[in-house]
Amino acid sequence: MKCLNGNLMPARRPFTLIEMVIVLAVLMVMLVLAKPVFERVALGSGVDNSVRLINSQLMLARTAAISTRQRVAVVFPGLNNSILTSTTQVPDAANYKSVIICTVDTNGVYQGALSGSKIEFLPVGTSIVRVQNSSGASSLSQGNNSTPPGFGSTTISAIKWADYGLTTNTKHLSTCYGVIFTPRGTESGNNDRYITVAEAEVISNSPFNMLVRNIQNQATLKVTGFSGKTGAP
Repeated sequence: MKCLNGNLMPARRPFTLIEMVIVLAVLMVMLVLAKPVFERVALGSGVDNSVRLINSQLMLARTAAISTRQRVAVVFPGLNNSILTSTTQVPDAANYKSVIICTVDTNGVYQGALSGSKIEFLPVGTSIVRVQNSSGASSLSQGNNSTPPGFGSTTISAIKWADYGLTTNTKHLSTCYGVIFTPRGTESGNNDRYITVAEAEVISNSPFNMLVRNIQNQATLKVTGFSGKTGAP
């Protein structure tokens, strides 16, 4: 091949097998070193993504309550110390890491899954650690926690998990905490509700063990009672 001045260009020497192996080895080392950083970034963004997911479910439920003139609940499944039998406990797959939307009666009794909705799971590595009627910090601490997070909000009873594909037993019913919207779009008791998500994960349900990887990485969503609208506290 000739250059612009007419001189011949030297032929480009192909890479040797040893050179290619060295380059691949360097790339592998870089990937191994970068993996923990990428994992921390993914877990950190997982909390924000979880809050967005929960917020979208709350908005969907409120809109459905207004448009269908029904009471619609957003349920946050979690362990309940009073639940002792296999047919009344929350399925392990749902505990602290999922959200469902359902219709309820005036007593908060489950009537059925909201049409077109399905169980939604939070991003891996994140969990719902607090559902309460007042603002405040989670009871969890950094590391392993053997005591389940305390939930204390409106109760939704007789939830049929077969409707969400988590069991084939149609008599598997349980009670969970959540937020109920009225046909006017307000929270059923006109009380504020607070939902907190953290960088945590349930390692075992029996015995209970929730691993909090970063207690500082948590976010709270507020449902304003008199309007039913959601936002930061």
